Amino acid sequence: MSNNENHNFLKAYHYFVDEAGTPEIWGRRRKDILIGEKTSKYFMIGLADIREVSVVANALDNLRAIFLNDPEFAHIKSLHPGKKKTARQFHAKDDHPKIRERVFSLLCRQEYDIRFYAVVRNKQAVLDTIKRMKSIDSSYYHKSNYLYDALVQRLFSGRLHFDNSRYKVYFAQRGKTPRQKALTNALHKAQRDYEEFASMPEKKPKIQFVSGFPHEYEGLQMVDYFCWALQRLYERDDNHYWKRLWQAGKIRCVVDMDENEIYSKDNPLLGELRI
Repeated sequence: MSNNENHNFLKAYHYFVDEAGTPEIWGRRRKDILIGEKTSKYFMIGLADIREVSVVANALDNLRAIFLNDPEFAHIKSLHPGKKKTARQFHAKDDHPKIRERVFSLLCRQEYDIRFYAVVRNKQAVLDTIKRMKSIDSSYYHKSNYLYDALVQRLFSGRLHFDNSRYKVYFAQRGKTPRQKALTNALHKAQRDYEEFASMPEKKPKIQFVSGFPHEYEGLQMVDYFCWALQRLYERDDNHYWKRLWQAGKIRCVVDMDENEIYSKDNPLLGELRI
């Protein structure tokens, strides 16, 4: 059997990655501290493992078509094509509450196999660590990409080692450059570190890196909704949407690195303990 034929029998995983909050600690010229008030107190990265991607993507596209063709929603400005918002893609922050409600209802449906994972950092704790590092080594210089890449590495620990598998990882593009090399390196390091931790033989994962915009890939629109709900929980103590996703069985794991907590089925994160 040829290599191409073998490749066709590999199990395919489709991972969609997005962020919530901003990884920046300082403003321009590293003077203003960007934590709280007008910016986020937390930075988080989420991953949606979506099985039968085309099925769920079609359901999301059909839902948007319903909104665009239903006179009931004609007054919603974000649905006007010229706005290039909901008419082109779902985005939890921009979508009208009625639209947001319907999207969450779709994501919670049991026939769609969506599994969400996330890693969270408290930016004040990150700043404290940076200060300690600076006191030890005055030449230490922290870049915002350091935090992003470290969370990607932690997020993918244990998710890139399955036998006879290939992985397609979609990152929501940040800024003007896709940073493919740095993020691919983070993925490979996550895989190697896990293999070493689990005493597994080293493999060469078949990882395809994709950087794109949400209007190009419906999976990125879905993971945006999950990240938005988690951010609402952490930043505003609002668990309304997050609790629905959790109770629907869509949340598999949230790692809070500063609280040293791993939330899962046996240690649920529903929001009541945070309020």
